Order: sequence, then C-alpha cells, then structure tokens
Amino acid sequence: MLLEEMLGDAACALSAVCSSVEEALKQARSGTFEVALVDLGLSDGSSEPVVRELVAKAIPFAIMSGQARPAFDIGPAPLLPKPFTFAEVQSILEQLANKLPNASRSRTFREIRGSD
Repeated sequence: MLLEEMLGDAACALSAVCSSVEEALKQARSGTFEVALVDLGLSDGSSEPVVRELVAKAIPFAIMSGQARPAFDIGPAPLLPKPFTFAEVQSILEQLANKLPNASRSRTFREIRGSD
C-alpha cells in the first residue's frame, strides 16, 4: 500500500507530496501543516536542510528511511523504517500528534482515528 493511501485510510489530510529538497523546503517554510513525514533521501539530495527547517519551526516530524538513523542530527524525531505497515504509520502519526498543542491535538486525533 502506498503511503498516500495509508494516510487516507488513517483519515489524515495530505497537504503536499514533495520529491525534491527545494519543494520540501518551500512547504516547510510555509508551515501550512501540523506534522511531517520526511524521506531521508529526496530525488536531489539529503533531507537535512528540510529537517533543520522543521526543527526551527518546531513542527513535529518523523524520518522515513530504509537505512539506519541518518548521519545528521534529527533530535527526538522518530524513525519510520522502510518498508512500513499501516499500523506503523498510524503509530508514528499518533506520536507526532501527541507533540501538538492541545487544541490541535484533539483535531488531529479525530483525523487520525476517523471519528467526529
């Protein structure tokens, strides 16, 4: 199952899919989302600048990777190892939602759990 399908099944709104560092940085700077799943290797290089931007903006994120933890510091961000299952994605989303302010957290949990 593709990640986009997993997010849909988890009742999460997907704001953007970025394949390059430039696209991802643009999205990270916009701050129009609550949490991020960041692939370690994007089509044009390392996601390290994206991670630094997310940390600076205090946006919760997880790193997706088929490798061990990245060589650069990702702080307390969880690692979502590839290949991953729906249950693993849902667990990571819940971990990230727990880092949101209370007002956002309740809305995010409704989205993740698909309840009203």
